Amino acid sequence: LNTVAVSYYNFIGSKALVSAFQTNLEEAQTSLEAAELRLEAGVGTLPDVLQARAQLSQVELDLVNAEGNVQIFRGQLATAVGWPANISYNVSDNETEPPVAALSDNVNDLIDIGMKNRPDLAAVQATVREQEALLREAKAQFFPTISATAQVLEWWVKPEGTTRDYFTNYLVGLQLQVPIFQGFTIINSVREARAELESAKAALKLQEQIVINDVWNAYFNFRTAVQSLNAAGNLLESATESYEASLARYKAGVGDIIELLNAQTTLAQARAEYVQSKTDIFTSYADLVNAIGTELP
Repeated sequence: LNTVAVSYYNFIGSKALVSAFQTNLEEAQTSLEAAELRLEAGVGTLPDVLQARAQLSQVELDLVNAEGNVQIFRGQLATAVGWPANISYNVSDNETEPPVAALSDNVNDLIDIGMKNRPDLAAVQATVREQEALLREAKAQFFPTISATAQVLEWWVKPEGTTRDYFTNYLVGLQLQVPIFQGFTIINSVREARAELESAKAALKLQEQIVINDVWNAYFNFRTAVQSLNAAGNLLESATESYEASLARYKAGVGDIIELLNAQTTLAQARAEYVQSKTDIFTSYADLVNAIGTELP
């Protein structure tokens, strides 16, 4: 299920990234148009136009790659669900809010939840209990056993010259079975059972460490993703203002093309990082849910 969830969020994120690159393309076209207008007005240079055109080509290439990634993630999601990768389907583009409110302040609480809900840990715990029962059974072979018996006997007797009589007898007894020496069969069976139990306990300890490590890593990945979204949002806001200011300066003839294209590149990167940060929140949340074995409280 975790593979399906992560594949789904990666697919949604790749589609959002295409939308971001389409916006980058519009901005690159705006920068090129501004350079061409300045050249036509005699206040710009041909190198300015060529640099803006090269930047536009790079953005177009990024968009093509992003569109290709959408198809790759579409196939991965189909495979995770159990469909062939080439099946025709789509998912809603409605954007949901990242589950930032699900972030807990105490990772130890989540570890405790994982210890109670992880099915792989429960399976190892069941094995330990089974081996404990087998060891008790093996040890029991050393001790005598007592069993009770009961029997009812009924018959009719007719001696010569008498009438027939009816008799009933009740028999109750106890049976004591004492194990005799069987070589070292019983001792070896106990040793084997004890060794199997110790092996199961070692496996349980290892699995507990795995659960703790899984929850620990997933928790801090999720927390980092939540914090990164805020930083990415601030970066996107600043980069947008910087690009708009640089574009205005360039159109007014007081800025140069390098300043404009640098601001454009920074904005494109900030927009991509913001989209990726949102995707990371969803995928890391799915990993955390998988690590604790249930939904977050």
